[in-house]
Amino acid sequence: MPRLVDYAARREFIGEAVIRLASSEGAGAVTIPRVARELGVSPDTIRRFLGDRLPLHATAVDLIVRRRIHRGMMGPGQRMDDPAFVRVRGVLLQALPLDAERLEESSAWTVLTAAFPDAHVTTLRRDADRARTALMGRALVLLEVPEEQRDVETLLLQALVNGLTGALVRGWATAEQVTTALDAHLAALAARGLEEVA
Repeated sequence: MPRLVDYAARREFIGEAVIRLASSEGAGAVTIPRVARELGVSPDTIRRFLGDRLPLHATAVDLIVRRRIHRGMMGPGQRMDDPAFVRVRGVLLQALPLDAERLEESSAWTVLTAAFPDAHVTTLRRDADRARTALMGRALVLLEVPEEQRDVETLLLQALVNGLTGALVRGWATAEQVTTALDAHLAALAARGLEEVA
């Protein structure tokens, strides 16, 4: 009986290797021979599992996008009946690379989206940006920021999260400093929203 192969799981395995290599060695390491060596398989094995569907780098970018979308649903241990501030904070903390896995992904994202600006990666990046912008908009609704301020505040919150991500990736800030900055901004937004409602 022929052995069934889970191609999606194998592509994810390859994508994880590309993320590791892009993060640690840069875009030059994102080659089929280098990824094959990293995984201990032949280059033909990599080609067989990728086929003509996705370039090697796009496999990793796609995996990062899927993971980010999954994390953006709700922070760990949160419930829908938690206060709005707690839910928003939890989701936004998941958007930041505060652990080793997310830091590696963010570093790889920076490398791969800059080095390979092809149509597929550009589409994935645009979709990820739209999803993150929508997430910021929902956060502002939960924090009761007045509707007329939401467009500007969404842009500011997006810039804050992107800037804090960059600071973590480059080692300019610690996870504690980033968390403190996010908390201060969210507290100011929540206070402003409550003032407008009163």
